[in-house]
Amino acid sequence: MGLVAGFGYFLIALGPALTIFGSSVAPKPFLILTVLASALVWLASLNIAAIVWRAFLPGPSWVFLLILTTSVALQEAFRLLYWHLYLKIEKYLNVLATKLSKPQCNYLDRLEIALASGVGHGLAHAVFFGLSIIAPAFGPATYYTSSCKQMPLFLVSGMSLRIYDRVSFAIFFF
Repeated sequence: MGLVAGFGYFLIALGPALTIFGSSVAPKPFLILTVLASALVWLASLNIAAIVWRAFLPGPSWVFLLILTTSVALQEAFRLLYWHLYLKIEKYLNVLATKLSKPQCNYLDRLEIALASGVGHGLAHAVFFGLSIIAPAFGPATYYTSSCKQMPLFLVSGMSLRIYDRVSFAIFFF
């Protein structure tokens, strides 16, 4: 039963993201590259934040506020860097399309690229943080939350991960 429950929690957490990926991102190779680039940028920002964190650890409890602030600032800086890089690439692609007598990127193409960026960010976060929580659900036992004794911890984790995916899609898509 642990394997079935683990896959169920996995699909609750990543079902919407995998559906969006399979239906609108996977048919276009450029969008797959955008998903990978977005995930890579997010993971790079997390690695650099971890390097900065090592400078402050171990320390008193107030240091965690500084760690959280630098982490959020670095991730937002990397997201802005990704956006500027995307704008440059879009400009060069439009110049190339003009030279080759092909259509330039329209509004719908930009929305699809934004969606692919959100999927990449959400999937990277889900795999990095969420699936590490859900992984023990594949074992023979389960844990329950302290506030609601009937809900397994992994189900709560899967549902909250689904909410995070939805929020990250909304941030990148709009």
